[in-house]
Amino acid sequence: MNNITGEFMTEVKEYLRLRKEHLEIVATIKVTKVITQAILLITGIVALMSMATFFIISAVLLIKPYVGEILAFFFGGILYICFWFIVYLLRNVIIINPIAKFVNSIIRV
Repeated sequence: MNNITGEFMTEVKEYLRLRKEHLEIVATIKVTKVITQAILLITGIVALMSMATFFIISAVLLIKPYVGEILAFFFGGILYICFWFIVYLLRNVIIINPIAKFVNSIIRV
């Protein structure tokens, strides 16, 4: 009887050790996914801002001969504000929902 109890305790200890290792691996995978997504999000935002800025500068330089420098940069500023207003209006579709889906997929794994 004592030998069976000893074997059972050994098996339970091994199971708990393996379970702990499994949880560590799962946690590492989840943290890696979160960090990767954060880096991709930051990179995407920087790229989007850079593209918008270059596009607006190009538009300003294009219309500058026709409307003057000050008015061209004013229109560029208005265009930039419109761009970010559209992003703000679509924030649920392009920012919040994808992040929520990602976090949900991380939790469910």
